[in-house]
Amino acid sequence: MRRSFRRILVPTLLLLITFTAIGLNAWTMPSENGKQLAPDFTLHDLKGKRYTLHELRGQVVIINFWATWCRPCRREMPDIQELLDLHGESDGLVVIGLNRGEGLEQVKDYLAGIERLDGTMGIDFTVNGMDPSDVVFPEYRGLGTPTSVFIDKDGVVRFTWTGLLKLAEMEAAFQETVTASAVSGG
Repeated sequence: MRRSFRRILVPTLLLLITFTAIGLNAWTMPSENGKQLAPDFTLHDLKGKRYTLHELRGQVVIINFWATWCRPCRREMPDIQELLDLHGESDGLVVIGLNRGEGLEQVKDYLAGIERLDGTMGIDFTVNGMDPSDVVFPEYRGLGTPTSVFIDKDGVVRFTWTGLLKLAEMEAAFQETVTASAVSGG
């Protein structure tokens, strides 16, 4: 009985894994001239100001999906802030920190309580956004939190990472995104 169960279970699991991998690889984002564009969205920041992703074309954008319950999110936020401080004004980097489905006061308190690498308190990305219904994350086919998406000046997704990113990895991904923009004419 056990052997027959295993004979059915193992091939079934292999087929499931194979079809899942094929399905994930077959999915593509909207394209423009053969390039995979980042799905557009509109959000509000913590002060109520409205932002739309396509309005940020011409700048390198990093979207960081996070939540207050996510320990790796808290650990990487000071590094993201440092990257923004290094490249925001000088290189036009825009960072959208997008909270996944939590309340305004909870998000504000959480960001205010994070220590930056320079010892000061509070995270202040270009856009501290909220997605109260958590509808943007699935558009990017996120697999976990945190997820960081690097988008070039043409709106093309150049790099996506699920899990904790360190400052050196962020810097490398940012530089690759800038270089890709320059090569493609962006």
